[in-house]
Amino acid sequence: MIADKTLNVLHFEDEKTNQMIVRHKLKNKFGATTQTESTLQNLDIYFKTHYIDQFDLVICDWNFPIFNIELKLPTLAKSGKPILFYSCIDECEWLERVKKVLGKIPDNFTFNRKACDDIISTIRNIL
Repeated sequence: MIADKTLNVLHFEDEKTNQMIVRHKLKNKFGATTQTESTLQNLDIYFKTHYIDQFDLVICDWNFPIFNIELKLPTLAKSGKPILFYSCIDECEWLERVKKVLGKIPDNFTFNRKACDDIISTIRNIL
């Protein structure tokens, strides 16, 4: 898939430094284009329309100042798109929160802790 076309990534992240780091890593390793959203405000516009079809991967932070990502988990799970949660919370907390909302971890969900795990290796495994 990566060799055949440009990787298109939708990235939900409120912190500017993390936005730049992820965009830079994706561009350097995959030649990817990244659409970044600083809030979850537009998440429904992407996922409840065909606009999401242009993206190969969604990377999403967990903590946002206004909207709670937990309210959006059902929409993300139903999409079938690979969703990589890239967050400062630890994996045990992430697992617990997702299971509390959805009852299980959807097959399209993956977790990668910021500053601890290699996001590039995780993305290669997803794709």
